[in-house]
Amino acid sequence: MTRILLVESESQAGRGVAGTLRDDGFDVLDFRDGRDLFQRVRAALGTCDDATPTAVVADVCSQTPCCRQMLHAVRDSDRPVPVILAAPPADCDGRAAAYRLGADAVVDRPLDPDQVLAALELVLLHQAD
Repeated sequence: MTRILLVESESQAGRGVAGTLRDDGFDVLDFRDGRDLFQRVRAALGTCDDATPTAVVADVCSQTPCCRQMLHAVRDSDRPVPVILAAPPADCDGRAAAYRLGADAVVDRPLDPDQVLAALELVLLHQAD
């Protein structure tokens, strides 16, 4: 099963995204804040079982220390996974920073379930190539 680690601080939006992803067959581990995002991702990447995430979707600012640490942990892992970050639609600098730090995709904030699903399908398709 495809496991997604989802971090969304707004509970309503998070439930909507998590529900859409589950309806589409994803196993979703959802968290409400990114304060310990780095530790969660590092722990998940350190497992050698089905708990390893297939992708990370995080509605956290790419400029925060926890986000930068998480992106470095993913990129330094033996099993790197795609990372999708969120940024306000008009925040060109924030989007560019997310890509420079290693995000595989950037979606609009607040998270839209259909946009997240499309981005996930795209990054997972590229990962399979």
